[in-house]
Amino acid sequence: MIKFFRKIRQGLLTEKKFSKYLLYAIGEIILVVVGILIALSINNWNEEKKLIDREIGYLNELSGEFKANKIILEDFLSQLNNSLADSENLLSIKNSDTIRLNDFEIIYSIETVGWATNINFTKNVWNDIYSTGNAMIFNDLLLQDRMSSFYARANYYETLIAELDNYKKNYRNISKYIMDANLRIELADKVISQDTTSNFKTDNDLEVILEKFKSNKRIDGELADIIMLTKAATVVGQSINERLGITISLIDKQINKITKG
Repeated sequence: MIKFFRKIRQGLLTEKKFSKYLLYAIGEIILVVVGILIALSINNWNEEKKLIDREIGYLNELSGEFKANKIILEDFLSQLNNSLADSENLLSIKNSDTIRLNDFEIIYSIETVGWATNINFTKNVWNDIYSTGNAMIFNDLLLQDRMSSFYARANYYETLIAELDNYKKNYRNISKYIMDANLRIELADKVISQDTTSNFKTDNDLEVILEKFKSNKRIDGELADIIMLTKAATVVGQSINERLGITISLIDKQINKITKG
């Protein structure tokens, strides 16, 4: 092709047809420019497609991460609800001579209210996006803000639950002396095996345990703190869970919108 155009150019020069040569030269320049513009357009299209593919990839990964976090949060809220019920049962025992719980439920509540509690959201995908400088790849700025807002709230919630665990730790430091160590170990084994019967191998006198529990005034304050913070954590957690559901829906809609594009 190049040789063909060169022959035409040489022929025009040989025949001294300068005006025709000039027109030819201009045409050749235009042809080159058009070729360059087409090449740039194709390159830009390819780059744009790469960005779109990367955005879809990240959104799919984030959709999975958000759904996993929703499961984590809902499981944790269920645990909080059980813990709150146990704490309120113990407080009622403190303030009443009428006990509606069986031996296992009483011993279980006294022991487990102080068990450690924590929540760890998964953030690997989001952290990877930010650490590689790809946070601005998302075209929907409202969605980007919602996703960023969740992770900020998740960090706050983890801090809140860590504070709740500190109160539980204070309770543990008191309650661990109420029951015999062997009884506490046996209770842990029964919880693991899901045995809720009141048949304990270890000698235990429920009246003595209750007397120790009810006479310890420090426990009152710790239980009240645990109940208040558990209620607060439940309200905050439910709010985050609701926002999670909305954000997941928006992510999936954006994936569908870009894919159909």
